[in-house]
Amino acid sequence: MRGGTWNESVNEAISFGGNLQNNGTFTAGTAAHTFTGSGKTFSGTNTISIPSVSISGTYTNNGTLTVSTTLAGAGTLTNGATGILNIGGTSATFTLTATAVGNTVNYTGAAQTGKVTTYSNLTLSGSLAKTFATTPTVNGILSMEGTATVTVTTGVVTYGSSATLQYNTTTARTATSEEWITPFAATGGVIIASTGNITLNEDKVFNASIPLTINSGAKLN
Repeated sequence: MRGGTWNESVNEAISFGGNLQNNGTFTAGTAAHTFTGSGKTFSGTNTISIPSVSISGTYTNNGTLTVSTTLAGAGTLTNGATGILNIGGTSATFTLTATAVGNTVNYTGAAQTGKVTTYSNLTLSGSLAKTFATTPTVNGILSMEGTATVTVTTGVVTYGSSATLQYNTTTARTATSEEWITPFAATGGVIIASTGNITLNEDKVFNASIPLTINSGAKLN
C-alpha cells in the first residue's frame, strides 16, 4: 500500500504470499494473518499492526511490525537492521533471527514467554515477568521498561562484549541477578536512564573501565 488504505471491516482469515509494505493506512482484523512467501519483507514508513500473525514462510521485517496477541507459525522471521518488532502476546514455534545490528525486539505485554535467541537490542516493557527458558544473548541494549521483569529459568542474560544494560522506567524497582549480572563486563556498562528509583538486590562488581551512568534525575540505591 503506497499511500492507500486497507481496512478489514470483517474479521476474515487472510493469507499473504508476497511482500507487505505500509506507506498508507493498514487496519487489520483480529483473525489470523498467515504469511507464506519465501524471501519476502515487511516494510514501509508506517507501522504494520496485526493482532494475529502466523509465519509459515521466510520474512524479513525492515519496518515496524506490531503483533498484539499471537505470533506463531513454523517459518522464520528475521528482524532486519532497521526493524522494530513489537510482541504483545504469545510468540511460539516460529524461528526468530534478531542479530542484525540496530534492530529492536520489544516484548510489550503482560506476562510473556520470550524467544531464546541472540538479540541486538531487546526491550522488556509492559508489565510482569518475561520468561526465557534458557539464556538469551543481548549484543546491543537490554532496556528494562515499564514494570516488566526478566526471568531466565536456567541461567542469566548473557551480554555481548559491547552490550549495555539500561533501566528506563519511571517506576521504582529492584534489580535482579538475572539482568544485572556480576561482574558486569560488557563495555556499554549500566545506565540508569529515567526517574524510577533502582535498588540493588546485592553488591555489584564492574570489570575495569566498565561505566556506570546515572542520568540527571535518575536514582540508584
